[in-house]
Amino acid sequence: MAVLLHNSVQLMVTFQDDQEVREEKQQQVAADFGIWREKPTYAATALAPKVPKSLRSQVAGAIKEYDMIREGDRLLVGLSGGKDSLTLLHVLLELQRRSPVKFTVAAATVNPETPEFAPEPLIDYLKALGVTYHFLSKPLIEMAKCHLDPKKPSICSFCARMKRGMLYTCMRENAYNVLCLGQHLDDFAESFLMSAFRNGSLRTMKANYAVAAKDLRVCRPLVNVREKTLANFAKENRLPVIADNCPACFAAPKERHRIKIMLSQQEFEHPDLFWSLSSCMKPLMSIAQTEKTMDWWRQLMADEDDEDGAAPALTQVARPPSPIVPPGSPASGPGNDHTRLVLVAVSSAIVGGIVVALARCR
Repeated sequence: MAVLLHNSVQLMVTFQDDQEVREEKQQQVAADFGIWREKPTYAATALAPKVPKSLRSQVAGAIKEYDMIREGDRLLVGLSGGKDSLTLLHVLLELQRRSPVKFTVAAATVNPETPEFAPEPLIDYLKALGVTYHFLSKPLIEMAKCHLDPKKPSICSFCARMKRGMLYTCMRENAYNVLCLGQHLDDFAESFLMSAFRNGSLRTMKANYAVAAKDLRVCRPLVNVREKTLANFAKENRLPVIADNCPACFAAPKERHRIKIMLSQQEFEHPDLFWSLSSCMKPLMSIAQTEKTMDWWRQLMADEDDEDGAAPALTQVARPPSPIVPPGSPASGPGNDHTRLVLVAVSSAIVGGIVVALARCR
């Protein structure tokens, strides 16, 4: 009996020693890769932020106006870890608690596996929030080097399409039907002007639309919210914002930053500038389809590099003489499509004048 007890004690000691050795090795590996296993702590406001009524109303108003969320919808928030997507997540969670419309909220992050972007801390944060979370990883930059089309050498476009594809796959595998993205009013305005200045076309992102397969929808509930509102919310509530420093995107932000500065200068002279632009862009943002057969202006320009999220508009180059769709053309269809195109034409004329005025003030 004494011998058996002695052997049991020895086995327990050996097991504890082995466990300590394993933990030390895990900690060493974690330290080597810069990953710390200590349980993170968050500010109380980061876990349960109080969403201001003004912000909640802006998002709820956009959801109602563009019919973004319906009874029984299963939402998947595209969570990059930036201030915009984190704020969107918390606003949707708040609306979920308050709204009579029943819907579920989950989140997903695409990790491109680059050393400049480390979204791993989001795993613990979403677990602390109690939100269903999908962490999707794929070496996108390395894939771009191997599969990028030499005729269209845009890593950003390749990466965006791959990310969107991974999110769509996640949605279909887990029965989500609405993808919620965090673009705000400033993003809409900047994209609109960049397209007008550089491509000679009037277009912007869509607020709520169905993908080509018709089984999923993509919506942008922050369409009526300014970027500074989101930045203030993230700062005041100490949200764990993840810095995104993609080495392949250093060129693109320069142009967007230039447009941002220009809009800021114009806003100083015209305080209601963004709300005026929002009104002008509504017909473009309201387009809810993605069929290329409807986009005769895109076919004329042979632009096949459009993403689902970009709402095409009438171009100022190679444009048909009349904004009315001619009978028998691919765009001819029900009356609501005809009305939508007329609205786009009117919006294009109005916004074209604004673009010219802004260009002269530069």
